[in-house]
Amino acid sequence: IESSPNGRGIRHRFPDPPGKSAYPAISYHSSFGCPEPCTFCNSPGLTERRYKMYPAEQLLDHIQEIMAKDPFHGLRFQDANFGVSEKRTRAFSEGLLKRGIKLTWHATIEIKQMTQYSDSTLDLMRDSGLYIVPTGVEAASWEMQQAIGKRIKPGETLRAIERLDSRGIVAGCSYIIGYPGETEESMRATLDEARAIKNTFEHASVDVFPY
Repeated sequence: IESSPNGRGIRHRFPDPPGKSAYPAISYHSSFGCPEPCTFCNSPGLTERRYKMYPAEQLLDHIQEIMAKDPFHGLRFQDANFGVSEKRTRAFSEGLLKRGIKLTWHATIEIKQMTQYSDSTLDLMRDSGLYIVPTGVEAASWEMQQAIGKRIKPGETLRAIERLDSRGIVAGCSYIIGYPGETEESMRATLDEARAIKNTFEHASVDVFPY
């Protein structure tokens, strides 16, 4: 909890883009569903793990159309899992640069995707204006990762955050503690990892939520 100018307590907030404090922005859904099997999430039941997405060129066309009618500087993707396809993410980033579309953007991308993307793709994402990647880590222990269907292996979280942080991209990490059957040891491991992220990486932010 931090103190806001009006004296009220506020939850941690993501930072504004570099050099901007008040700016027009839009929220946008570029895909439907999520292929992940996470047991704590309602998406597998609602979408049966189906995933559909706009191709990069169609997405870029639509963004340019919106900008021409009502200019904006911030693009907030509300997709459950924007980064399923590295090919699309790369093409989108390249398209922003080639078309000269100047904006800042953020999108939810999985830890595993961040460990698997190539360095050149991550560089393109940064250069095209990506500045925040919200990502659900959810738990620190491998046993709990298996139980919730996330299956982030030991070391992958820190590796993914390091790849973002070294490029000046904010990793917005979220965790959950108190899953049914979770041990105190597991919860403490999550708190320790969250603390380590805050103390290690300059740009990363962390939230821990009760189940």
